[in-house]
Amino acid sequence: MICAASVAANVAATAQKPNEISAYIAGGLSALKYKEGKPGFGGAIGAGYTYYFNDFLGAFGGLEVGLHSANISTSLAGEGKKVYSDASRNEEFDFRFSATGYKEKHSAVYLSVPLMAQYRADISDMFEFYAAGGLKVGFSVSGSYSATIDQVKTSGYFPESGQTFENMPAHGFSTYNNISSTGKYSFQLNVAPIAEAGVRYKLSDDFAIHAAVYIAYGLTDASPSKSNALPVDYRDDTSAKIAYPGLLQAQGDNGKNYTDKINLFSTGLKITVSRAIR
Repeated sequence: MICAASVAANVAATAQKPNEISAYIAGGLSALKYKEGKPGFGGAIGAGYTYYFNDFLGAFGGLEVGLHSANISTSLAGEGKKVYSDASRNEEFDFRFSATGYKEKHSAVYLSVPLMAQYRADISDMFEFYAAGGLKVGFSVSGSYSATIDQVKTSGYFPESGQTFENMPAHGFSTYNNISSTGKYSFQLNVAPIAEAGVRYKLSDDFAIHAAVYIAYGLTDASPSKSNALPVDYRDDTSAKIAYPGLLQAQGDNGKNYTDKINLFSTGLKITVSRAIR
């Protein structure tokens, strides 16, 4: 009886796969997805630990750094209430602008914690099928944009005098050509369901390489906080008078957002190297 129990224990021990540590790299479509924009490419690197409950099922937890990007090409026009200040007065006026050939590229780097349940099944002595699914929570660690504009026209309408000023570059009212601008974005929390499936090749008893396709789609709006600034904005406190705060955080006086909500989306190929922990 004791012998039978010992054999059963040995079989159970053999049936449970050893836990693993792993490192991976992923790449493909990795976008800041919004209605007006064109998705960009990116990827991720990460590492994690898998605990196996038995020969088939395990739980994975890790840490990864991922890059998401997008770009937009458009023409813009708008206006907003601004205040003109000099030594003698502060006067509210209507700042008006148009921008042709506006192109902006933006990117975000996220630090994420993926948590997944994993399933494995033997295909042959050397190959296994595996699939995993779960949730990823990501925190923005950096965001940036670079913009180019073919031409910007600005003017100021002053209701008190009924005058419109257009050819006063020292005051921010003029025509500007071939403009470039860069800046920072602060993106919001990302919560995304994730899934992957592929094959695992045994390099040895302790090492394996995995190849899988993956997909993740953010459920939360990752848009930067709105700055209440126009995409072509009047800044009386600067020598240039005109600033370009980035389209993703621009907002008109009427609360109009210039871009729709942003969801992080990624899909592509993931390569993982794992080592058994015995």
